[in-house]
Amino acid sequence: MTIHRLFTAVAMLLAGACATQTAPPADIAIRNVNVIPMTEETILQDRTVLIRDGRISEIQSGVQSAAHAQQIIDGNGGYLIPGLADMHAHLGLILPWDGDPSRDRKARDLCLYLPNGVTKIRNMRGTPGDLELRAELRNGTLTGPELLLAGPSLHSTLPDSFGPKVTTAEEAEAIVRAQAAAGYDLIKVHNALPQPAYDAVIETAAALDIPVAGHIQQGKSAAENARLGSIEHAEELVKMLGDGKDFSDAPEFLDALKTSGAYVTPTLVVFETIAKYLDDTSLAALYDAPETAYVSAYWRRNMSAEKNFFRQSFGENYASQIEGLNEQSAQHRIMTRQLNDAGVPLLLGTDAVGLVAPGFSTHQELMLMVKSGMTPYEALLTATVNPARWAGKTGAEGVIVTDAKADLVLLSSNPLENINATTSVIGVMKSGEWMDRPRLDAMLDQCREPDAE
Repeated sequence: MTIHRLFTAVAMLLAGACATQTAPPADIAIRNVNVIPMTEETILQDRTVLIRDGRISEIQSGVQSAAHAQQIIDGNGGYLIPGLADMHAHLGLILPWDGDPSRDRKARDLCLYLPNGVTKIRNMRGTPGDLELRAELRNGTLTGPELLLAGPSLHSTLPDSFGPKVTTAEEAEAIVRAQAAAGYDLIKVHNALPQPAYDAVIETAAALDIPVAGHIQQGKSAAENARLGSIEHAEELVKMLGDGKDFSDAPEFLDALKTSGAYVTPTLVVFETIAKYLDDTSLAALYDAPETAYVSAYWRRNMSAEKNFFRQSFGENYASQIEGLNEQSAQHRIMTRQLNDAGVPLLLGTDAVGLVAPGFSTHQELMLMVKSGMTPYEALLTATVNPARWAGKTGAEGVIVTDAKADLVLLSSNPLENINATTSVIGVMKSGEWMDRPRLDAMLDQCREPDAE
């Protein structure tokens, strides 16, 4: 063989070797973690999770292949869970007589979620301006959770500020089609729509493959209400069951929910806080709570003893309402447990307004679900697997498996032993981008507002 042919052969061999060499297995590797996949109640100990292009590319035992990743994150024996979701939020919400919330108010609320491990929220009364916010989140010009948007609420008797008033089937169909065309992710309904309008909302939305969520439709049967894709607020269920009653008094309603596949979003924390506003000691404790520092200056001012919305609403004998409100909160927890035990899928939502801080409220809601009688794993399902299932993304989101979206939260302790562990956030990954605790804390610092607004 000539020297030329030898060089040629060597060159071809090297070229072949380069052609068959595998590409680095991941952009990011999170090593030394205990994975809670949420596909079942288990812990995969001592794993390395590889992420490429915003998705989980592989889950390995030990630390193998981690050295080939562009970025290596040491989990220090922490616990990795899917990103959490708050499926009932109201960005920047203020009292109706104070006008519409500004973009800055909404953006301020948005920045509270990722530091708390919340990677997805469902804003339950959106506006065209919220569609612009969602576009900024998607293109990366704004940092925050994935944003799902309901359109302005459909109703028949509420003030115009809530959204479009619909009384006929024709009006309902036109509005549902318009909101779907505008790009909203779901349709929201309030109070009792006339039956033809309600039918048109449900049927048009089904034809357009867009879900419907909202409040109990008073005057309609359990089966009619179960046509909603998700029913919002446990206190709305009381309108069907009656004060002091639970599903043991109305098994037909529970059966209708089970049969329909409807989801329920209990929003326990926001209701449980009402009684605290009416007691001076409890109200002072709310103001002293660390998370209240991240409540907007607007709400810190307007929920004071002198201006408190609920005290004014109940009148001078507001304190007499405390016992009844606490009894109803207990009723809500009983119903939540009954729904879960019956297999009705629950969604975590917090409806965070007043002195309930967005983002932080997600952990409070999880704690209340466990207080209701659910296991920590069952509570976590409402913030991970069930939101993905509601959105038609079973297996692709809300779990830690190969090819799933890399929305992840690293905790320092095990939430299956104590649900309070969800507050121990070490770091968050959103669509494959890693944010460590110092960066998350810097985000929180930017969210804080001075008392003077």
